[in-house]
Amino acid sequence: MSEADAVFKGKIHYYGREQYYQAMQNESVAATKKFGNDPVYRFYSAVSHLLQGQTQEAIRQLQPLQNDQDVMLGTLLALIYAHRHCQVVDKEAVTMLDAKLKEERKRAPESCLYYAAMFLLLSGKVDKAREYIDRMLKLNPEDLAGLTLKGWVELFAGRESKIKNTLQLFEAVLQRSPKNIDALFGKAKYYENRSSYKESMETLNVLVVAYPDFTGPLVEKMKVYLSEQEWDQSMDAATRVLSVDSHNIEALKHKTLYALCRQGNYDEAAQALRDLYSEMDRSEPNNASLFVHMAQLFSRICGRNRLVLEETFMMASKAAKIDTGNAEYLTEVGYQCLLQGRNKEATKYYKNATKLDESSVAALTGIISCQLLEGQVDVAEQQLEFLKEVQRSLGASPDILYLSAVLGRMKNQNPDTILALLTEAIDNHFKNHRGMAFGSTYLAALNPDFLLLIVHECLLYAPNQPSDTATTTEVPPVVKRALLVLDAITRACPALLTALVLSARTKFVTGDVKGASTILQHVLDEIDSTSSDAHLLMAQIQLHQGNFKQAQQSLEVGLSYNFEVREQPTYHLVRARVMKKQGQYQEAINTLKSCLNLANTRPTTTKGSRNKAELTLPDRASVFLELCDAYRLNDQPNEAASIMTQAMTEFQGTGEEIRLNIASADLALMRGDVEHALAMLRSIGPDQPYYLEARDKMANIYLNNLKDKRMFATCYREVVEKNPTPQSYLMLGDAYMSIQEPDRAIEVTV
Repeated sequence: MSEADAVFKGKIHYYGREQYYQAMQNESVAATKKFGNDPVYRFYSAVSHLLQGQTQEAIRQLQPLQNDQDVMLGTLLALIYAHRHCQVVDKEAVTMLDAKLKEERKRAPESCLYYAAMFLLLSGKVDKAREYIDRMLKLNPEDLAGLTLKGWVELFAGRESKIKNTLQLFEAVLQRSPKNIDALFGKAKYYENRSSYKESMETLNVLVVAYPDFTGPLVEKMKVYLSEQEWDQSMDAATRVLSVDSHNIEALKHKTLYALCRQGNYDEAAQALRDLYSEMDRSEPNNASLFVHMAQLFSRICGRNRLVLEETFMMASKAAKIDTGNAEYLTEVGYQCLLQGRNKEATKYYKNATKLDESSVAALTGIISCQLLEGQVDVAEQQLEFLKEVQRSLGASPDILYLSAVLGRMKNQNPDTILALLTEAIDNHFKNHRGMAFGSTYLAALNPDFLLLIVHECLLYAPNQPSDTATTTEVPPVVKRALLVLDAITRACPALLTALVLSARTKFVTGDVKGASTILQHVLDEIDSTSSDAHLLMAQIQLHQGNFKQAQQSLEVGLSYNFEVREQPTYHLVRARVMKKQGQYQEAINTLKSCLNLANTRPTTTKGSRNKAELTLPDRASVFLELCDAYRLNDQPNEAASIMTQAMTEFQGTGEEIRLNIASADLALMRGDVEHALAMLRSIGPDQPYYLEARDKMANIYLNNLKDKRMFATCYREVVEKNPTPQSYLMLGDAYMSIQEPDRAIEVTV
């Protein structure tokens, strides 16, 4: 094989592995022009057509190659693949081709087995490719092309690979052929998969020097930088690639990733996506899998930005238009509609997808998501039970577990049951990409958008602000879980605005006010100074710290950037709290009434709903509590009691009932009914939320209202007995100090 022949084949294999099938075809055509009517390049050209879904053209090109000794087996396999992917399958032709394949395989020479294995690898049939290449290497164990392809088969197999000496396969080839393109790319990929980035870079540098006119090695260096999460170096590499080839799709993709993940610049990302779409439409116009990959990648990491989703919807629609019989692509168009809040359109696409594939789990879960969004709880429940039954042998998918949790909340099921489902959904989701190298494939699999939905759902069962007790209470398990998920998202997408703001909120409710403020300041200084959500949360933090003027300023700044903030109930809730702290009780009452009028009683449900201005259950309970307290402070006890009665009725049986009991104790104290206040607080057990807060309030009643120091200390001793954590001992120590018993305080805190 001549050097020019080797270079052409190396480029063709590279583009085939990377699924750039039009580029693969272009190289095949160029090679055919250079070397004449070589059947190998005609075979590669036909395969590139086939993998783009152009089955009739592929069949036309493959037919004359059936009797060529070198590519006969690969041709037969490709023809069988093509016929099976026709809208109307010619079963007789498939049967004949299958029979001929079995016959020819018995006496096939090594070159014939090689091209058969190559086709199987490029078409995604890794196990079958291994079978053919192993047979080839039995005939000629020293064949360089065979050893290289064997290495790539094992790389594609990934965790399922049973071969530990994959690197040795590539090394054996390079000892005899130091500039072998396939072997060098394989060696670099081997090191990259094992996070040996220095060795991977060194190997790619050999390729850069050996083939200066080929952008493939530069593109792979760009990917390695991304695997290391060296964002700036990855961007520099992308710029270098574009300086050589301004049409390079991978470099344009990385440019978009940088704008989204590293900078959080959604306007720039949307423009970069438009450029990317135009280039794909120009250079890979029939590559449906490429269009759908881009749609999935960028829609999952954009925080549901409207401009970005408009472009990803176009990409998914293009894929569905290229391959009209593919249920997966139609399902993706439905999902894109769902992300944009176009639920009726999403339902239509999902139902059309099920007509193409009745067993499509993704389409069925999409339909259930739409049903839950539309409040069709009973219909969704029936569909979900059916889907669980179908999937029982495979185990519940993260989507099914999440939808089960949402359904459970909408049917007022036990919070512990719901949280168990969400925890399992998180665990199963992370299993799907464990061990995967960082990059575009990892980001699509991580699916930050889906994880943010789960986090939102988890936080419905978490406190909505730090504890009022003097000592920080233990972080609830649900919040710990949410923080871990948010940490994974923000490591992968350091500028994802929605994840950063949610991370700040989660830190805030755990009492890490400094950590929350640091994140928000970073958001406002480095990512988006106009983020109304960040300003709103900053106002809540400043209010908690007693900085009322600063809180008022943050609210006004947030409003100045986005007047729609006034439609958010949370804005009115925070504003009312500021007014109340400033003694403007009547103004606070009016604002809280407006908040209740705005509030949507149905909190965030499922996919597609996160962009709505809604009030979560804890926040809605907070509005009632704040209104009750404002009436109390405004010397309107009857109105306060009336609001409390209304709240107790609305939140009966929910996790917020305990908070209301604590507030009811305050009202009882205001009426002078100390015993009733104590009875309400005693009803809160150690296994329930707000237990420490209830005991702290009980102790203060004994000390300040009943002047009973013994019972005051007893409250904290019971806390230690029931919940022997460091903070419980600190609370007991502080209690002893407050009643002038320093010796006992030292005894319990040492």
